[in-house]
Amino acid sequence: MDDEPPRSISDAGIKDLLRLQYGIVNVMDVQNLEKSQRNKIIKELCDQGAGFRQLARITGISYGIIQRVVTDQSPLIYENLKNVIDNRAYDGIVTVDGYQLQYSIYRIRKDLYNIGRIHELK
Repeated sequence: MDDEPPRSISDAGIKDLLRLQYGIVNVMDVQNLEKSQRNKIIKELCDQGAGFRQLARITGISYGIIQRVVTDQSPLIYENLKNVIDNRAYDGIVTVDGYQLQYSIYRIRKDLYNIGRIHELK
């Protein structure tokens, strides 16, 4: 199944947004931005209806990178490792594509964790 959101903005619309909102005239320049700025722009364009493949084609950034930027919540999960106490589960919640997912983290030893029991909250 394709997890790409449906496209609702034209290629010209994306180019206009890049030029007007971010001052980017050459769409290929998105590749050369600082990573956090690039990722912010990718997420915002997808929020406004740009598709993953569409952005990959227009910007030259790989589909896989765009997909990871938009859907990857692992930084939020890994940020919570500091909250894990030995012999106790830490339960966290992340939102992915509008779904709230609950997960548990267990510390197996000092540098090894198990992240599991991932399920959707209703």
